[in-house]
Amino acid sequence: MEHITSGVLTIDETGFIKSGNPAACLIFDIDGFFFTELYISDVVRQYPMMAPFFDAVESHLNDDKEWQEEIVIYIQGGKKILRVRGTILLSQSDDRKEQVIVVDDLTELIQAQKESAWSEMARRLAHEIKNPLTPIQLSAERLHRKLSGEVSADNQSMLDRYTHTIVQQVEAMKSMVNAFTEYARPPSQKPQWVDVNAMLEEFAVLYHGDNTAIEIELKLDKSLPVIEADDVRLRQLLHNLIKNSLETIDGEGWIALKTKYIEKPDRSWVEFAVEDSGKGIAAEVADNLFDPYVTTKTSGSGLGLAIVQKIVDEHGGSVRVEKSRRGGAKFTVRLPAAVAANEVAAEASVEPLKTRRMS
Repeated sequence: MEHITSGVLTIDETGFIKSGNPAACLIFDIDGFFFTELYISDVVRQYPMMAPFFDAVESHLNDDKEWQEEIVIYIQGGKKILRVRGTILLSQSDDRKEQVIVVDDLTELIQAQKESAWSEMARRLAHEIKNPLTPIQLSAERLHRKLSGEVSADNQSMLDRYTHTIVQQVEAMKSMVNAFTEYARPPSQKPQWVDVNAMLEEFAVLYHGDNTAIEIELKLDKSLPVIEADDVRLRQLLHNLIKNSLETIDGEGWIALKTKYIEKPDRSWVEFAVEDSGKGIAAEVADNLFDPYVTTKTSGSGLGLAIVQKIVDEHGGSVRVEKSRRGGAKFTVRLPAAVAANEVAAEASVEPLKTRRMS
């Protein structure tokens, strides 16, 4: 039980949790104390995100046969898809029935299957769409050159407008094809040491210069270690998140870029967030926001956040989205911090938080 990757809990018919193995603690990201000699209600009071899991368990506590369910929970590390199985045991100490609950984390497996299917679809779409685009554009440009000067002034204006529209829309479709190609691209990381705080400062300067009506807030944890990551892919991830926030803000507003270092005895993470004052998350897409082609925007390919999810997966991290307490949406990315990175950061300043506004 100490070494298997499946989470295992024993719970009696009254909802009393008798034991839980280390894998269960890792899956739910909670301390082992909460899986030993406590009632389900006590755990849910401390960890409300566990409610869907325990709701499934409690509905089967009095079953006399094996059962299985697939549930979704949202923990600090993001969305998790779990397969939960239970089987009845007769307690050796009294007449109360006990259940052995086995939990398997299917998140990575299902995500990999979805990515594979979507990538194949994106590759085929890119191939089929790309072929006719160049002849369409060339034909429009040749028509414009050939007929210019040979038609009346009114027709010339119409010719200019129509050929310009064709060329413009072809360019838009080329951008979409490039997004399809990027999503279908197999991962090829070039890891190096990356200072996330410094990267966010660069993005704050860049985006504030282009959008003076948007206030950029920096809230950076100076104890943040450098991480081993692909610099180019990480910049692409941040660009997609900030661009997504900008597109949800009408007129004046703000975007907050935050970092935080999370350290536990057995593991540590670098966490950074992009929070905005935009329109927030539409309820109909909230659960599938990182799936390809899920969007409420009238323009774009619907692949921006799917590419974010893919880059995060390549780095062994997680991403989650939630409603901002200050309005709008908040995207939080958590990436593993290497031990070597912590040693590099040990000599750095440990100023708790750096806050700066660009307005």
